[in-house]
Parts: sequence; structure tokens; C-alpha cells
Amino acid sequence: MAKTEKWTPGSDGDMIDDLARLMDGKAEEPTAPEIVERHGARAELHPVSAGMIEDAYERFPDPEDKEAEDYADRQARAAYERGKIILEAMLLFGVKLVHMPEDARWLENLQFMERRGRLDLSSYDLENQTEREFVFKRYVLLTPLDLLKVGRKTGLDQETMDLVKKAI
Repeated sequence: MAKTEKWTPGSDGDMIDDLARLMDGKAEEPTAPEIVERHGARAELHPVSAGMIEDAYERFPDPEDKEAEDYADRQARAAYERGKIILEAMLLFGVKLVHMPEDARWLENLQFMERRGRLDLSSYDLENQTEREFVFKRYVLLTPLDLLKVGRKTGLDQETMDLVKKAI
């Protein structure tokens, strides 16, 4: 595909071709998951399903009217939202939390930051196990390098990983 053409998922109707364009073909062969141990937790890094990545692109396509005055803003917003969906998928499905720390000090630290206006946890139900684990993975456990490893395991191309970086 020429650099000037803008591809959108589903544009040619072939899901396999669509996924090949989203992924750079460098997905790692399935192996034992990499282990991350820090802050009293243990987690495994896994690839994320191709369908999850494709749906992120379908949910927030680039705007169609390239002549519109706000086209660049809407395009940037769509890209940011795609990055957020992929980041969330990586956190939920690419990182299996095997052991969570017994001590909830990590949550107290995040709540301290929230009280100081440095963080907003109001959209999370911290009584819900899934959301609590999500917050732990997002704000405490994982580094950008860990997320890059999940991206590599998944086979994400550099452009897609750049979207994720912007969403972090």
C-alpha cells in the first residue's frame, strides 16, 4: 500500500489482510509467558487477541471528511481513543495477575495522589476485583517496557504501539 493511501480496517473486506496491516508479522512464537515480579505481585505477560486490536480500529475510525476544519483534531482524538482501547486490552488480557500483594498500601498511595489532585480514580469501582486489579496493573505494577513486551508478543506494529504510548 502506498504511503499516501490511508488504510482503514474493513475497507477491503478481508479480515486476515486487515490484521496483517495492523500487525507487523513479528509476533513472538507462543512460549512460556514472561514473569513480572515487583511490589509484592507476580504477573504473566501474554499476547492479546487479534480481534481485540481490530475492534479498537473499527470502534474509532479516522474521520472521513478530510476537508473539514477540525479534521486533524478529530483524527488525533480517534487515534488517542484507539490507543486507550488497546492499552486497556493489554492490561486486561495481556497481563495475568497471578499474585496480588496482601498489603493495600499501594492503594493508599494512589488515593493520597488523588487527594492531591495528581490522579483521578473516580471512574473505577475499587470494591470490584477486576477494576481493582486493573488499577493495580495500570498504576503500580507495569512499566512501559512491560507493555512493549506485551505489544511484541501480540505482534503490534510500531504505529500501533505509538498509539498505546500516547494513551499511557
